[in-house]
Amino acid sequence: MDTASTQTAVVGEENLVSRWPFSDGFADVAGDNDATAARDSPSIERHSGRDCVAFDGTDALRASRGGHGELDLCGADQPRFCITMWAYFDSETGNDPSGESAASHSLYRNDTGVRIVGREAESGSGVGVRLSISPYSDGDANGYSMADEDEVTVPVDEWHHLAFLVTPGERLEIYVDGEVAFTDDEMDGYNESSSDFWTDVTIGSWYGGNPEEWGHLMRGKLADLRVYQPGIDEPQIQQVYRETAPKADSGIVRADDLVARWPFANGFDDTVGDADASIGQGDPTVGRYHGRAGVAMDGDDGLLVGSGSDNPELSIVEREHGPVTVTGWLYFDSTEGGNPNNSPADHHILRNDAEYVLEALPATDTSGSVEIRFGISSLGEGESYTTDDATDAELHVTTGEWHHLALVVNAADYLTCYIDGAEAFHDDDLSGYSPRNTNYWSHQTIGSWYGTSSPDWYDLLVGKLSDLRIYDGQLSGDEVRKIYTNSAQASATFAVDIVSTNAPVTAGTEVSVTAEVENTGDADGTQLVTLERSSGTELDETEVTLGAGATDTVTLTWNLESSETGDRTISVVTDGHVATRSITLQSSETPTSTPATATDSSDRLRDANRLATVTLEGEDHYVLDQIPEEPDDRYAFTTTSYELLEPERAASVAISYRYCEEYPYDSQARLESTKNEYEKWEDAEQLARTANLFTKLSGVLALGAVDTKASAVQVLDLAVTTFDWGQQEFNRPYHEVFANIGGASASLEWAENQVPEATESLENVSSPAVDIAQSTLQAYERIDDVKTIAESAATVVEVFRQADSIHTSVGMNSISSSTDLKSTGFTVLATAAISIAVEGVSNAAEAQSEIAAIGKAAAGAQQPLLNKLIGLETLVKNYSIGPSGILRMLALRQVDYQIEASASYGISKTYEDLSSGALGDGYDAALGAETNAQEWEDNGSTWLNLSQYTAAAVGASFGRGLDNYQDSLNYEEYGPQSTFDY
Repeated sequence: MDTASTQTAVVGEENLVSRWPFSDGFADVAGDNDATAARDSPSIERHSGRDCVAFDGTDALRASRGGHGELDLCGADQPRFCITMWAYFDSETGNDPSGESAASHSLYRNDTGVRIVGREAESGSGVGVRLSISPYSDGDANGYSMADEDEVTVPVDEWHHLAFLVTPGERLEIYVDGEVAFTDDEMDGYNESSSDFWTDVTIGSWYGGNPEEWGHLMRGKLADLRVYQPGIDEPQIQQVYRETAPKADSGIVRADDLVARWPFANGFDDTVGDADASIGQGDPTVGRYHGRAGVAMDGDDGLLVGSGSDNPELSIVEREHGPVTVTGWLYFDSTEGGNPNNSPADHHILRNDAEYVLEALPATDTSGSVEIRFGISSLGEGESYTTDDATDAELHVTTGEWHHLALVVNAADYLTCYIDGAEAFHDDDLSGYSPRNTNYWSHQTIGSWYGTSSPDWYDLLVGKLSDLRIYDGQLSGDEVRKIYTNSAQASATFAVDIVSTNAPVTAGTEVSVTAEVENTGDADGTQLVTLERSSGTELDETEVTLGAGATDTVTLTWNLESSETGDRTISVVTDGHVATRSITLQSSETPTSTPATATDSSDRLRDANRLATVTLEGEDHYVLDQIPEEPDDRYAFTTTSYELLEPERAASVAISYRYCEEYPYDSQARLESTKNEYEKWEDAEQLARTANLFTKLSGVLALGAVDTKASAVQVLDLAVTTFDWGQQEFNRPYHEVFANIGGASASLEWAENQVPEATESLENVSSPAVDIAQSTLQAYERIDDVKTIAESAATVVEVFRQADSIHTSVGMNSISSSTDLKSTGFTVLATAAISIAVEGVSNAAEAQSEIAAIGKAAAGAQQPLLNKLIGLETLVKNYSIGPSGILRMLALRQVDYQIEASASYGISKTYEDLSSGALGDGYDAALGAETNAQEWEDNGSTWLNLSQYTAAAVGASFGRGLDNYQDSLNYEEYGPQSTFDY
């Protein structure tokens, strides 16, 4: 097999099911699923240098009706598939004709299969892209949808490459511009649908067929939409992105502000906008002239850009428009232009009829020169202006040579002209402006003027134009000089094509690749030409020096190992240009491949794909897959010298990599939320506590909220010392709040200090961490037993005394194990239960004050926990945390959730008392107490469930990490592990 391709070759062509390039229509060039316009008129356009289909929020494309055959991708037993596309969003929301304001952009949708949509991002800026699998099917199906927080955010008004790699029922990966943006190893969606009558596959839209209804229509563009099954892998996704991405142009100043650019290097296209030019008169010719790429016009040629309401970005002299900069290279063959409207003929450069004209006319007092002139029309109730009225010879340039012009104009304000990088003229009293003219006879032209009254072409350029640009904004003098300096220098540009190979080749011999290298630039240059594998691994290189326009042939080689067999993709790369070819490597008659060992595998490991670098105890380790001669999903855990790690350290690296890959939390956002909650509850308490005697406790509450290291016993002792509790029979004191703070402090101490020792067995290490959730839940089950204390106590102080007896056996400094933690946790919750059981307070204001106190104390206690988690999450982002650090994070997160649950139950009980009338009549109706009680109880249950789920999720992540180890070359070499390193 020896399949040739150049830069435009299709990656993974053998796996392509469908491909819609959207260059000449809606045809599927790889399969039989041609798309058709199913609603209004989606248009084929060229936008920012890319062929695409444009949707304006009313359009729709349909690729298939009913039985979709090969487009039914999601069956549980089907191989993985991959959908790739270039997407450009005009706005953050799509359009729903039914009037839904928050409509999504439907990118690609199969109603009984995969659905790819974008909607206004949760962050409030950009479009949140997500994938789901439909639960609706006439066969077996399990629906799947990404969580809101998992959406992949893409900016508007920019092209971005999206790729969705899906293994039905197992895994989802989303790539943006060739980089992994989201991974879900627990993606359980699949759909076995084989419906043949009621579902559609749509592009840029969603169709509900019963009754007919269109919704969630895209506002934006799609380009080069592809469907692969089996799906291509990560290196191929990156190759698709590289080969279809716009080539970088380091010479572009203020590229983000460009609204139009005509380089005239390969045609008349606008390479950044939609204002492509076309031949309107004669035969303007693109070529190289006097060392520069440009368009030549002989006085009988004209280029037409648009007319009427086309190209609003070319209306640059409206009042209040703001500054605009026009730049370009000009070469005049003579002082006079061609086909004069009046004698002598002018040379038109850029014209927007009835608005403005940039032109040159013979200089009246300088031989062999022309005068640059800029004028604004007064048509349409504007005010006219021309530089003729304000200049002498400042804007004169000589014929027969290239000159660079830059014009900065701010209508009705000022104008500045630069010639060859230097300021030549400035007018800060510019009065002219012109409203936008959309009449049919108003044309935008380059190098010409098209008059429709005759009609005829007038005042045509005799000369050349190169690199004409329009910027939305004012370029500074330094920026103008940079454009002049950069583009005044000729440059070399290299391109490459593979001519031939000696494939098919037998393993253990040599691959020979012959390539042709061409310097398409206008200066001599030297470039490195490399031969590479599809993974980017370099195989051979050579340096080539070529004159402008010259071509040379080079030969590159690859010495094969005896075990290297199968189909391979190779690339020849130079100066950002890539040529690829697929070749076949045949096995020899006497295979000599051997299993990988610690000593002979390093060469193959160097050619593997590096997934991540994991740092433990300051030492870097590599995680590899796609190892030559091994299944793609076989792992290897190595040193930075590509030596296999021994089992203990390899298992630690595997667990760390898997956990860091999957870690879904953002404690910084949660910390900000708790700070906001603290302030909210503090404000609520200030309003409520003034209603009764409990105002006296505010100082104690503030102290407890600030000093989160104080134990429950210490805070209670402070309360008894400060006030004479025996004299006042307050039936609902604040000790629940302080007990919670103490409990949180105790748990924080345990989570920080009781870290498993290195080399301890995994089973023993994980057990005490999971005990946090279990012990707390067991303590809740015993609340009823504690209520008897409150019922038998005559006064609050007696309740305290009996509660204190539980505290005496456990102190903050004695906590050293999960058993002690369990006792302390029970004490905290028992004390809370006493508070809940004691009924009756004087009025609803006190209840509201207590609710605020509970919420405030909980938010205050959580903040040190979350600060610790944020520090540990930094290690996660850098792949620098080991198994025992992961268990520390689990402990901290469990405590965070338990504080939320405890506070929620306390608030729920207070609302329950309000609802039952224990605090007086009428509070339920006034405050919605019954509803609030249920909502807070449900909230508490949710946090308890989340606590259990978190423990289970971390355990599952450990399990997946060990599974990765067991499916690694390390396991194959060394066998199972029994301990792990920190």
